[in-house]
Amino acid sequence: GDYCTSAYVETQVEACSWGAPSQFTPLGGTGKCTCPGSTVVSGAEFGYLTGSACEKCLPGYAGSDCKTVCPGVGGLGICSGHGACEDGRSGTGRCVCEWGYAGSACDVVCTGGYVLPCNGRGKCQQGDPGPPLIIAGSCICSENDVEGYWATPDCASCLIGWSGTKCNIR
Repeated sequence: GDYCTSAYVETQVEACSWGAPSQFTPLGGTGKCTCPGSTVVSGAEFGYLTGSACEKCLPGYAGSDCKTVCPGVGGLGICSGHGACEDGRSGTGRCVCEWGYAGSACDVVCTGGYVLPCNGRGKCQQGDPGPPLIIAGSCICSENDVEGYWATPDCASCLIGWSGTKCNIR
């Protein structure tokens, strides 16, 4: 009838929430998929899966079980719309933020603004609860002869003892 074909190892057949039959394919103990060509029955219990044999995570989910949710805040979506998530079965679920954004969910604008973070004279910190505590969006300002010796918080002024337009004169 309407059950999955023999192309899939039939270990358990049950009804989907909308009434269509589905098939459970273990895949290492996880994976609850429908018949070929259909969508996945996914959720917290079996992981957020996709693919004809539950072999992939849905976008925004990571880990071998596809249960790690990629972060985001304020209804802005994955990584708050300012980054890309390391998703998929081999992914960590961590966000890699776009230029000028920081934080675990890419929801913090870097000091100095997202157009020119740290006024172009330092590195915007992604943040780490520590120890030591590193505040997301804070700057580590350049302190060298080529880029100059700049002061926090926004790398807009020279460190004490330095001067000049590039803060490289003692």
